[in-house]
Amino acid sequence: MQHINNQDLTHLNTFHIEVKAKDFYIVENESELPRLFHELKKHNAKPLILGGGSNILFTDNPQIPIIQFITKRIKILEKYPDYDLVQAEAGIKWDDLVRWSVENNYYGLVNLSYIPGTVGAAPVQNIGAYGQEAGNFIHSVKIYNIEQQRFQTLSQEQCSFGYRSSIFKTSLKGKAIITSVIFRLPKQKHFDLSYKDLRILQDSPLLSLWLLRLTIGKIRMSKLPDPSIIGNAGSFFKNPIIPTDQLSALQQRFPQIPHYQMPRQKVKIPAGWLIDQLGLKGYRHGNAGVYENNALVLVNHGNATGEEILELAKIIQDKVKEKFDILLEPEVNII
Repeated sequence: MQHINNQDLTHLNTFHIEVKAKDFYIVENESELPRLFHELKKHNAKPLILGGGSNILFTDNPQIPIIQFITKRIKILEKYPDYDLVQAEAGIKWDDLVRWSVENNYYGLVNLSYIPGTVGAAPVQNIGAYGQEAGNFIHSVKIYNIEQQRFQTLSQEQCSFGYRSSIFKTSLKGKAIITSVIFRLPKQKHFDLSYKDLRILQDSPLLSLWLLRLTIGKIRMSKLPDPSIIGNAGSFFKNPIIPTDQLSALQQRFPQIPHYQMPRQKVKIPAGWLIDQLGLKGYRHGNAGVYENNALVLVNHGNATGEEILELAKIIQDKVKEKFDILLEPEVNII
């Protein structure tokens, strides 16, 4: 384990916000956690786990300790006729795991190709794209319980996965650290082409895991800016879920409003569509802006501060609330 003072985080967050961490810890093995948290407890310090920095907005120099895992092992635990149980450590880049699953002919994770971040961060947000969510393939999650100072394994059911949500964002927020994830990866040939942009592959005689991954990569490149070129954290807001009666009222004013059926008499509205209706694509607030090709993405045009991006988000929230009576919630963690 390494302890670094005043670590520059500019290149450890995809918004490229220039901040420094007072105390930065690099963890190479989960066995180091009990000793680390014993020391942190002496100072009553509650740390932040930093994965790939792809879902976070720093608004100031963090005074809390920052922990980053660099554990990167993938291991097949058990083999079955239809699926295998595969353990991936928290420090692995998410897309490295997806690529590994494709190379080894596992189905399911391919729809989540090219999502930035780490394996350890995936269950927290229950990341999703193109008709699939990580939680659909998670068998269990190993954690270090900070309060109880012990390791635990939570089943898929115990993780309470929902839309961009999990127990790690609710009752266990700040109380647990994910050290590894066990995935239930299907081996039977199956492609999820339910997402409209993927339907072009339905009749392709060349359909394969690699072709699906390549197609998803092209779609993502057309809609999302490369964070190595322009700072961003992907979709900044969650797609709001509203009651069906509220949708009916909105349809009186906006007949073309897109929506997707959800359980319990609710529907999901694309946040990008709401923002787009306000004509905000390309809008700038200082050095922060709305991406010109995707209204759901906020970008750093070069020297934006976290506060500038947060102010831009508030402007968007206020405008959407005024026009649609819908409050957008950030998908990005704001620190």
